[in-house]
Amino acid sequence: MKKMKKLASLILAVVMVLSMTIAAFAEETNYTITVKHQAGTNVSLVGNTYNAYKLFNVTYDTERDAYAYTIAPEFEDFSYPRVRGEDLIKYVEGLGNNSEELNAFAQSVFSFITENKIAYKASGTVNEGEDSVVLNVGEPGYYLVSGTATTENGESVIAACALSTAAPSTEVNVKADAPSLEKKIIENNVPVDANNASIGDTVFYQLTSKVPNMTGYEKYYFVVNDTLSSGLDFNPTASDPETEPDLQGNPEITIGDKKLVYGTDYTIEFSERANETDPTSFSIIFKNFIQYKEQAGADIIINYHAVINGNAVIGSEGNDNVAKLQYSNNPNVTPDGVPENPDKPGPNDPKGETPEDRVITYVTGVEIIKVDGANGDRLVGAEFTINGEKVNKIKVIQDVFEESEDGTYYKLKDGTYTETAPTNDTLDHYESETTYKKVSKPVVVEKVENVGVRGTVDNNGVLHFDGLAAGEYTITEVVAPNGYNLLEDPIRLRVTCVVPDTVDNDHDTAEWGYMANGAGMIDGRGSLNADGRIELTIENSAGTLLPSTGGIGTTIFYAAGIILMAGAVFFVVRRKRA
Repeated sequence: MKKMKKLASLILAVVMVLSMTIAAFAEETNYTITVKHQAGTNVSLVGNTYNAYKLFNVTYDTERDAYAYTIAPEFEDFSYPRVRGEDLIKYVEGLGNNSEELNAFAQSVFSFITENKIAYKASGTVNEGEDSVVLNVGEPGYYLVSGTATTENGESVIAACALSTAAPSTEVNVKADAPSLEKKIIENNVPVDANNASIGDTVFYQLTSKVPNMTGYEKYYFVVNDTLSSGLDFNPTASDPETEPDLQGNPEITIGDKKLVYGTDYTIEFSERANETDPTSFSIIFKNFIQYKEQAGADIIINYHAVINGNAVIGSEGNDNVAKLQYSNNPNVTPDGVPENPDKPGPNDPKGETPEDRVITYVTGVEIIKVDGANGDRLVGAEFTINGEKVNKIKVIQDVFEESEDGTYYKLKDGTYTETAPTNDTLDHYESETTYKKVSKPVVVEKVENVGVRGTVDNNGVLHFDGLAAGEYTITEVVAPNGYNLLEDPIRLRVTCVVPDTVDNDHDTAEWGYMANGAGMIDGRGSLNADGRIELTIENSAGTLLPSTGGIGTTIFYAAGIILMAGAVFFVVRRKRA
């Protein structure tokens, strides 16, 4: 009987131990922090690692919503601002929901972690195809979570540090964002990546972005850098806020419903061309951009225009305009900016850049080659006009007169030139005795629509009409080479251009085509030559000596000669007889 009692007692003890163990297992809790992508932000979490650091220990009663904190050993020496230990916990409690103060506090904590190389309690990386990661921190506490995010072009953006209590689990959103920038040409109120135009045309550009989420930042850079090729001129309405503070028209910038004012809300810096073949660059620097922090997601629209000049690239390559955006990418650093402009990032300031966005305007030209119709020899001295609906300016080779000591021309008072030197009797008809030489050189002729521009074939038998867009043109010979007949019919020229729908790299070219007829040409078709022009070979026929009106040939001259000779013989014979 005693043995049975001992056995029963033993069994009871084992059961009690097992029940206590089961209860312990049942009470074990998994403490976690889930790091999630924040909706509305333009970044990816994939491939990024997030670390959790325990700042405070915590005990809690969820039923009574009661929490008690103590400082974690690793942070016993941390102070903010001049507050440490248990007073630090009271300070944080007193902040309530003041996000600005909490963000500033988190930045200071993270700086302490970095300087003292404090180890994290948990770490995790977001896998491909996911937008969150679970950090198993192992024990309750008040944690700081840090990490990065990735922009669309692969650049890293530092996330604002998050603070939260794991009791037993919590979620934090990654507070990171990066703006994007899109550039378009506005053609007939439609945004496009490419268009075609004439020299002298105005090209309208539009840059669009959105106000990023600037959580955690005390200062934020937002600078648009734009580069125009040498064939484009950007002419702002004003470059000095004191003379014209509104800078109305070019550029025009809005954020949400607010129209920005030059000198107050933004400034512009220019990089002048060293020579006419260099590009022009300028920067739009937004002042105190952090003031738009509460407008995250608002549209930013920049409209401006440029004019195609005489340096425009002729042909399929086009004249490009490239823009990119510089922005702040680390909320844990509050930089000073460059000394002359605190809103412009310095070389060592943390910043990100968007990919370059590129648009192109294409321009072509006509190359007339003047030849003899019989042997193909080049001819000089011909002059042509071109008329067309799309032409505003055309660059042509024209004869101009320049002062020169070895010149052979003199200027008359009526504005014309002659190679006849003045004399004492004719000096009153001359502007002066200064000599000029005639030079063929490219000249950009400024005209309005439906213009008639005149050009002269050069010494190589070539004439260029550069700066044309797609359209219909009439080319007329108005002066023929000496000894050649003038063309009876003008040339009708139809120019077409198919531009790329999108522009992605440096090899986006336009497809030009043409159809020409008249002046002996029967539906000439083709594309551009190697120089990017429409090549037209135009023949002239040499004239022949025309007969005199009522002519009877040489017979009359022979008859007259015979009569004269007979008369002379008769006269000599009669004289001898006498």
